[in-house]
Amino acid sequence: MLGDRRKFAGSRVFVHRSVYGEFLERVCERAKAIRIGDPLEETTELDPLAFEDQRDRVAGTSTSGAARAPGH
Repeated sequence: MLGDRRKFAGSRVFVHRSVYGEFLERVCERAKAIRIGDPLEETTELDPLAFEDQRDRVAGTSTSGAARAPGH
């Protein structure tokens, strides 16, 4: 069941400045819509993080990326 899910673990995305604003808006919209939940349910798009260090690593990645974003 879980084998058909698409996985993406990109840590960096390079976006041309001419489309940056639109790209950022779309990524934020999509991130807000992600369904977090039980990994055994088909509607789940993101499994919960099992350990505190995982949570901290993910939070640090998104914070550092936002800090580097131009104009933010």
